[in-house]
Amino acid sequence: MLLASRFLWSVCVGLAISLCAARTTAQVDLVITGLTSPSHTLVAGASLQVSFVVETVGQAIASSKSLASLRLSDNSVFTGDDIVLADFEVPALGPGGSKLCVANVRVPYSIANGSRYLVAMADVRQDVVENIEINNGATRALPSKAWVGGPRIEYLPIDGQGSDLDVGEVSTFIGGRFRMCLTAPGHQGSWYLLLWSGQRNFVVDSYTAFSLELINTQFQPRWFARIEAPEKAYPDYWMPSGIRFLGSFQVHVSGVCIDPAFTQVTAATANSVELTIRG
Repeated sequence: MLLASRFLWSVCVGLAISLCAARTTAQVDLVITGLTSPSHTLVAGASLQVSFVVETVGQAIASSKSLASLRLSDNSVFTGDDIVLADFEVPALGPGGSKLCVANVRVPYSIANGSRYLVAMADVRQDVVENIEINNGATRALPSKAWVGGPRIEYLPIDGQGSDLDVGEVSTFIGGRFRMCLTAPGHQGSWYLLLWSGQRNFVVDSYTAFSLELINTQFQPRWFARIEAPEKAYPDYWMPSGIRFLGSFQVHVSGVCIDPAFTQVTAATANSVELTIRG
């Protein structure tokens, strides 16, 4: 009887410790504070600095590291379709702990006149078990000004894409898709053509010849089309999975605009975007 009582007592103590630990873990809460920027307007193509702080609320330890993200949104709601401006690894934080995140990025050429939202979100992957899971974000609305210069091309990185606005990387074994945008003020109705080159400043080479074979296939849809309102085009790059090769190679994507009658080149993109393809 004594042994049975001791066993039941040890079970009760163990259960109490487990429940206490669970409650302690559940008291963790990650929030965003101090979302600020010295810029009062989002000007397409301009440099942008944004800072915010990831903080823990409560008396428990966030035992797992997490990912915080800064995104540009058409509204104040954080979604997977928002443009990723920067991601930050946040270490495990103790009670009252914090992580300062500072991003120095470029405002996308693709933004339109009006207003856009900077959205910062803590624990994007939900690595940390929190007491409240719906208070991880903060937003700030800023007026936006559209790009008015020559044609520019860029990536529009969203969830699951390992690229920033100017640099992308894809694995032929894993596969992947990149969303791009060509912004070309004053060229509505014109045609555009995107091509690879081994050089940042476009020169015709073997990569160019290869990319010509891929234009408007399932691998490079909408790389040759017309620029419609609002003077933007959205080509994609899709890499199928399961292809293995050793090493990697790097290409640069550039483009030209052609008049509506398709008689002459009217402009070339003033920049190129870099793409690294790995096996």
